[in-house]
Amino acid sequence: MPFFPDSAWGLAYLAGLLLSVVATWAWPSPEGRRVALLMVLHWMTLRAIDATAPQSPLTWVCHDMALILLLALWGRCRLAYAIAAVFLPVTLLDQVWLVWGASSEANAAAAEAAGYLAFIMMMGAAYGGTGNRSRRMGHKPALVRTVSPHRRLSGLSALEGGRPISGRAAVPRPRLARPHGPQKAGGRG
Repeated sequence: MPFFPDSAWGLAYLAGLLLSVVATWAWPSPEGRRVALLMVLHWMTLRAIDATAPQSPLTWVCHDMALILLLALWGRCRLAYAIAAVFLPVTLLDQVWLVWGASSEANAAAAEAAGYLAFIMMMGAAYGGTGNRSRRMGHKPALVRTVSPHRRLSGLSALEGGRPISGRAAVPRPRLARPHGPQKAGGRG
């Protein structure tokens, strides 16, 4: 097989890789860019193995294990760990192929599916920013409002005064400014 893919499946995989790398590179995160570089390196070694020794299960086991170790040790972000976890079953299938001589077609299909899933995860991370850097840069997750600020009492209120059971269950209500100066006792007037 040639190094550059000549089939529709190989070209689709390359297009998915390029799309995910461009999306990840646009995300300002060194962790995400490391993952993108590792996936490009993965594709290059994948094509080199496919061109030289496609039926060698030991080569594929070493390739997949190297990818997982590089993602875990050099990737150092949640995206890298998640992609490493996706490729772990592929490595196990390659080991079954190595030990028991199973067919390589199932392994190739599982590896391709893992690759596409990794590309989707990379693009999702580029959109949502799930790397370790997002917290350091001051990005805060959106607050979930469970208690309407327009209602004084709520179904979650258990204490007198309308306070929620949990401090996390409600967004603090803004306090109205009190007029300065003397106030009359007894309410209105």
